[in-house]
Amino acid sequence: MCSDTAQPLVSVIIPAYNAAATIGEAIRSVIAQTMTDWELIVVDDGSSDATASQALQAMRHAGNRHQSHTHLIDHDINRGSAAAWQTGLNAAKGRYVTKLDADDTLTPDALMALTDAATGDAQVIRGQFNRISGKKVRIFGPSPSITDLNDSPICVDYFTLCGKLIDRNLLTADGMAAFDRLDRWEDLGVVARVMALRPTTVTIGKAVYNYNIAPPGSSLSTSSRQRLLSDHIAIARLIDNWMRQRGIHNRYTTFLNHLKFASKVKYLRSRHRDVAAWKQTFPEVNNRVIKLRHVALHHRLLFATVSILPTRLSQFISDHCPF
Repeated sequence: MCSDTAQPLVSVIIPAYNAAATIGEAIRSVIAQTMTDWELIVVDDGSSDATASQALQAMRHAGNRHQSHTHLIDHDINRGSAAAWQTGLNAAKGRYVTKLDADDTLTPDALMALTDAATGDAQVIRGQFNRISGKKVRIFGPSPSITDLNDSPICVDYFTLCGKLIDRNLLTADGMAAFDRLDRWEDLGVVARVMALRPTTVTIGKAVYNYNIAPPGSSLSTSSRQRLLSDHIAIARLIDNWMRQRGIHNRYTTFLNHLKFASKVKYLRSRHRDVAAWKQTFPEVNNRVIKLRHVALHHRLLFATVSILPTRLSQFISDHCPF
């Protein structure tokens, strides 16, 4: 590890849990960056495999590159991805911070491209993604014209901490810590609050991040689906409360309606649909479904129908109609 204490321009944080098979490649993609003014912080979140040893082995290849730092932080027990991110952030020293998932990689000039665009008072710099599924590669990412929360669809393009640089001062401000133990939508929980502060945002058209799609496997267990749903709903509530405490919730009514709808949608998209639970969760959104412009019109019509019909009849419709 490098002992240089100079402040790096970028801190790259890799939260990792049982990622021995992929962590080395992720780390090497940082070490290979054409821009060398970075630090790398790997947080091993209580892994039971060889994640830590594989990370250390990959870090040895960092050498003495100018102003580069590599650090491995261990959690004694598995605390979850939100906590692992927060541990890395607390240790970060860079002006900007970005996240790299342990099974993904950065493109070789990712940090150069992003920092080159970080001119003036830019606080958030966003890049595009290579979505890799086997031999298929598709480029996707946020639109340069969309920086307001009300215009942002609830999807990974806009709400991941990966593939973007964020001014560390924004992330470490009071009230911006990741929502602990909520590990589904944990990135959205952070990025939504950052973007609600209306930071100066730059979007580049270059792919900077290789997002690897896992091969198809077995479907989620019932308990996993329930945890996903409960975390989504909890994140939506916490963001709503955060905005209300700051008196900005009226400014972001459109975003909050989309967020609440997206958080509870799996009540009607799981194998065992539950119309009553869907209606009772964020009921204020039910009569606004038709206005959710980021949702396909035919879905809006179906959900609007479910919301106004008696629950028994709605349950019958949802059981027999694809959503």
